[in-house]
Amino acid sequence: MHADTAPEAGGRICIALHPNRSLSPRAMAGLFVVLVLAALALGAIFATQHAWPVVVYVGLELLAAGAVLVALRRQAQDCDLLVFDDRHLQVIHRRCYRETRHDFPRQWTRLVVEPAGSPRGTPRVLVRAHGREVELGAQLAAAQRLALARRLRPLIPIAAMARPASRFAFKQKPDQRRSANGS
Repeated sequence: MHADTAPEAGGRICIALHPNRSLSPRAMAGLFVVLVLAALALGAIFATQHAWPVVVYVGLELLAAGAVLVALRRQAQDCDLLVFDDRHLQVIHRRCYRETRHDFPRQWTRLVVEPAGSPRGTPRVLVRAHGREVELGAQLAAAQRLALARRLRPLIPIAAMARPASRFAFKQKPDQRRSANGS
């Protein structure tokens, strides 16, 4: 997980969540060039042996490999953006060049962690407010989602009037300071 935090002007905080990618776009292009060169060499060898049908299958393999790399390239820019200001939390999901935005009033927003026993089998980090919920970091590994929840806990206050959506919701720690009268 790559989580970039950038404070902006006006007290805004932006957190960008990027899943780990094993290949950069440049490495993908290099891999495809190597595959094309190897396929051309293999096709030439079989063509000199008069095995022309093999050349067709080599071409189909290149087409399939190219389609997979194009799909991976489209997903390379996928991320979740969290934008905090004094009054709102905006969650922006970017998936395959599409963008979905969700706005929440910050004072009513709750951070909820569903345990690994949930129907998906992995822990989920959710933001809930006014009957709406949005999952954060869906493309992250389980340990990274829990680290995200720990990181977001100080940024998302828990409203006193909101009922917990689950018994695993983070609870705000009570103020440990004693009042002046000693009680």
